[in-house]
Amino acid sequence: MSALPGAGPPKKKITLEELKARIAARRAEREEIEKKDDVNREKLRRESGKSIIKTNEELQRLARQREFAAMKKEKEAQKAERERLRLEIAKDKAERASRGGYLPGRLDPEGYNPSGLQGAYGASVPGAAGGEETGEGGGKKEELNLSKSAAEEMAAGSTSMEAADKAIGLMKRQRIADAGGMALKTLIAYVKNIAETPAEEKFRSINVENKAFKSRVATVVGGTGFLKAVGFVKDDVEGRWFLAPENVDVAFLGEVKAKLEAALMEYASTI
Repeated sequence: MSALPGAGPPKKKITLEELKARIAARRAEREEIEKKDDVNREKLRRESGKSIIKTNEELQRLARQREFAAMKKEKEAQKAERERLRLEIAKDKAERASRGGYLPGRLDPEGYNPSGLQGAYGASVPGAAGGEETGEGGGKKEELNLSKSAAEEMAAGSTSMEAADKAIGLMKRQRIADAGGMALKTLIAYVKNIAETPAEEKFRSINVENKAFKSRVATVVGGTGFLKAVGFVKDDVEGRWFLAPENVDVAFLGEVKAKLEAALMEYASTI
């Protein structure tokens, strides 16, 4: 049979072996391309990992720098506070020595805790929220009225240096949030004012709801124990701690004040 005119040369038939060979060649070509792609992806993964590691290291370095700067700032502040306390107590001792053991006036906001002691005992002053407390005749009351049970307890109030020492020791070991230091500063103010003006009832009466008392003394281990040791008695009916005038021992208060100051110096030196 002759070929049709213009049909071109007849196509060569592909054998099974040639078809298998072509398929194998294409498969090998695809595998080679996939290998190259795998290599490229691995390179990208490693480069990305190195970049992440480098970034994390830089972040950690910056965090360490910030932490170091904060620690340095805190140490400088503590050093400044220790020096301030040392100078304040030295000034107090020098003035007391020059006046024969007595200091004029009372501890004011410029004392041991410029911002902290303000209002430490303001809430316990009679009439602080609305004028002075007056009696039937309009005159200022000399003493706040106490319940009978509280008066009986106060009659039995006593002082104890051993108990005061124990309470001071407990307070100066409490360093979280400067709890011990704040308690010691506040109690120095209490004792100082009573020792210098024992006749003033407002210094011998502490309102249990007073914000400064609740946060700096009542919540600190040894705080109320110290008050008991110097003669204070708690009156639950009146809601206050009270030191009866007959239980005020000025000499004893002078001794415990010196111990409070020494404890505060020790506390500040070990911060």
